Amino acid sequence: MPAPGGCSHSCVGLHHQCPALAAPGCPADWRGPVTLFLPYARLMETDNTPLHRAPLIAAGILIGAGMGGFVDGILLHQILQWHNMLSGKLPPNNLVDAKVNMYWDGVFHAAVWVMTALGLRMLWSAGSRRDVPWSGRSFSGALILGWGLFNVIEGLIDHQLLGLHHVYEYTDNHLPADLGFLALGVLQLGLGWALIRAGRADTTPAARMR
Repeated sequence: MPAPGGCSHSCVGLHHQCPALAAPGCPADWRGPVTLFLPYARLMETDNTPLHRAPLIAAGILIGAGMGGFVDGILLHQILQWHNMLSGKLPPNNLVDAKVNMYWDGVFHAAVWVMTALGLRMLWSAGSRRDVPWSGRSFSGALILGWGLFNVIEGLIDHQLLGLHHVYEYTDNHLPADLGFLALGVLQLGLGWALIRAGRADTTPAARMR
């Protein structure tokens, strides 16, 4: 189809715009029929591209672990005041010990903030890739899985192995609350994994949804 204005140039293939757009004698607003199909051609280019789910899942796990840490720190450390970071070794029974625990609570919050920020950066990167399927189920599952990982690792290392603190510090029997915390983590791991598996059916990349 010739361009209006006497332009004699033609386009070859769907991947390049017509060189006539910049040629003398071609109207500036002429796009030619081929360029109308360029967006669809770009989509067709990625139809056979192998999909990589790991970037989205990794971002979700980091964000989930970070958010799980914030829930633990804000709810259990500050609002309910069930424990502090070192309350198993250094009970906050006086002002000095309370300030030491407050400092290490702050270090803990800083660490989970960095973890969350890294996860958000990874999520931004995954969203711009055409080979990463954008699945709400996979991402939600990764968030829950990350939170469960945080609970299990926190429960095993800080509560049981090191004894830095327990879920509910102010009781003679710490085990029931500690086991409940671990059980919640294991439940989250199972639920997160199930959602990630269900998300395998989602195949539309985020970059293609814009």
